Amino acid sequence: MRPVLLSLAATLWFLAGSSQAAVTATFDDLPTPPALTTATGLFFANGGSSTYQGVVWDSRFGVAGEAYRVDPPGGPLFGLPKSPSYYVTNDSADVGGTFTSDGLLMTTTLVLTEAWFGQNEYYGFGGGADQITIHALHGSDILGSVSLALPDDTPGQPEPLRMIDTSAFVSLAGITGYRIDRRPQGEFSDSWVADNFVFQSPVPEASTGWLLLLGLAGVLAVRRGQARSFIARAALGAALVAAGPAGAGTLYDATLGTRPVLQGWLPLASGAPAAQSVAAGTYTLDTTGAGVVIWGNGRLSPLPLDTGAGFDLSFSLQVQSETHTSVNRAGYSLVVVGADNTRALEIAFWSGSVWVYDYDASHPDRFVHGADTTFDTGASLRNYTLSVRNQQFTLAGDGTTLLAGALNDYTAEGAPYTVPNFIFFGDDTSRGNSITKLGFVSISAVPEPGPAALLLAGLAALAWRQRANPADRRLQRCCLAWLGSSLGRHLGHRFRGSHRGARRSLRGDGRLAAGGRHRVLGAVGRTGQGVGCGECNGDQQVLHDRLLFRQ
Repeated sequence: MRPVLLSLAATLWFLAGSSQAAVTATFDDLPTPPALTTATGLFFANGGSSTYQGVVWDSRFGVAGEAYRVDPPGGPLFGLPKSPSYYVTNDSADVGGTFTSDGLLMTTTLVLTEAWFGQNEYYGFGGGADQITIHALHGSDILGSVSLALPDDTPGQPEPLRMIDTSAFVSLAGITGYRIDRRPQGEFSDSWVADNFVFQSPVPEASTGWLLLLGLAGVLAVRRGQARSFIARAALGAALVAAGPAGAGTLYDATLGTRPVLQGWLPLASGAPAAQSVAAGTYTLDTTGAGVVIWGNGRLSPLPLDTGAGFDLSFSLQVQSETHTSVNRAGYSLVVVGADNTRALEIAFWSGSVWVYDYDASHPDRFVHGADTTFDTGASLRNYTLSVRNQQFTLAGDGTTLLAGALNDYTAEGAPYTVPNFIFFGDDTSRGNSITKLGFVSISAVPEPGPAALLLAGLAALAWRQRANPADRRLQRCCLAWLGSSLGRHLGHRFRGSHRGARRSLRGDGRLAAGGRHRVLGAVGRTGQGVGCGECNGDQQVLHDRLLFRQ
């Protein structure tokens, strides 16, 4: 599947503003199904109706039970369902004077995002079609197509079903149905079996201007020809979309039973499709298959990633396996680009360690192995939190600090590292692969202290002032001055300490007073202003930092 098509699909998904509810045709809930050892037409299994799960199915769709055999009782099973009991297959019928099992139609305006297909078995001497193609239609016109090879890996037996990822169809406007074509291996080897067709409501159509800009961005990304420009096709398009409203929220939840693409993420891919599945509350991504170059999921954060004021990105991840052919590459990575795109971070996950990508423009790889730490990423689903404050990051795993340091500037590499508020999880290199499980991803901003908290802090400081010895008086005065200033911002007026030294440290223009060299985090720190501590020095200044400036 072409990466540009996937990227366009996912970007238009962003334009829709939210993910859509999905329905799955499992064929296990049909009102009048056949016995598990037999087969019948879908029309009859559905109580005399061609409409099932919002789709009008071609009369040539047949339904078979899990124990159905063409040559009972000793012959092989005809097919294997994905859902527990039933699957569909293509029957032959007269179509316009031709007896054929090709070109089965599904009529619906819903978007098909995935389905499962496999090769059947007849008598044990060879199976059916070795490839299927699903065309998205508007009337009889083909809007887009996706193909899937159906290998015969187990001679004489039906094959397990394989997923065909058609999530690219979310980009297509005006879908009225689908056609399934097959490539037969012979005159009588033209069948297939299928199950679990997943449909969702279509997204709103994007304006011509959006599509034009996105197309130009895609052309520029392709022309760059950079080794890591796989993600640029999508990220440049995503950069055209405004970030959503600020606030905390869950960005992905595998317990909902759907893949990231159905929860507002971009599928970013090159080469053959990666294997994806959702089960037992985890999303599994397997990029080890033949022909998979890169595969991952990205999105814009619904809140600005303010690397000064701070935010927390939490996620649960298990790296079941990971391989790489370069010390400067990893088969799984997290990319976070701040609202200021010169503040970014890419974290690499190996099976036994976690490390940070540094950027060295003079190195052939450009992205190189930076700070690292030993950590068992594969034993179980680990809970991670990436905390960003004041242009610094801390990564914790299961409550233990793993890495800490300054954010990086990757903008020289181009997109997606120039796209503000961008988040990516996945395999983003051709020199690595992995099998991973992802449980959840959530984002939250660091809240500014409220008036009540500031008031309580002020009362505590006043009590401390009554007890302190004279050596601490200067420290007390500047601390109280800062508390008064912060509380005053909330109460609509500027409080000034009564002591001359405190007033000196709170200049009216908010700049640092003489001798004050550190900045206060929170509302003041975000604007690049600060409150000086001309009264503090040495150990007192360290104590001042510990009391007021840590969150």
